[in-house]
Amino acid sequence: MRFSSHNVIMALAPAVLLAASAFGLVAGCGGSHGIETKVSSDGTATRTLSNSEIKLEGAMKYTGSGERSYIIEKQCFLDYRARETVSGEMTYEIVLTYMGIEELGIEPGRSLEFAADLNSYVLSADGPGKKQRDPTGKSYTETLAYPVSGERLMRISEADAVRVIVSGRAGEVKGAFDEVNFANLRRFVAECVRPVGSGSPQK
Repeated sequence: MRFSSHNVIMALAPAVLLAASAFGLVAGCGGSHGIETKVSSDGTATRTLSNSEIKLEGAMKYTGSGERSYIIEKQCFLDYRARETVSGEMTYEIVLTYMGIEELGIEPGRSLEFAADLNSYVLSADGPGKKQRDPTGKSYTETLAYPVSGERLMRISEADAVRVIVSGRAGEVKGAFDEVNFANLRRFVAECVRPVGSGSPQK
């Protein structure tokens, strides 16, 4: 689930669940995640690995010295999605969900960057995102989808270090892949990404 175990801003919960449901993103908690497959009425198969949280820099606000003495003011999740039509055409996208007590104001266009070792991959959102404000007015959820090539996903997964930068009108947030983030992306690439010229997704 998209919540931290220590004093996450509970006002985020309603908006997060609505956004997750709208994009089909609800998944389990824990470490490396499973891949869900759905087939639409036209035969298109969509495979999604959901809920890979990127720990953001400066996300925690400390309120004291005890074990539960902080709140998380912002969170970021990436979902990886592959679609295959009945004719065999493959497309991929990364779905970004940002949550925070302040709106980041992520716009369509070049707003998601992966700095993978010495390479930089900047992705453009595919149209306007879904933005929701919690009824209390104390939190925001922003969700955008970014088309990406299978080759770029493979290059990012092969890196030794990956930083993620999300840009919006109010500034930017930054985080870095940890072991679980790498495990999630590498699993998705191994099971869902079809190398160019291949007849089926690589195993």
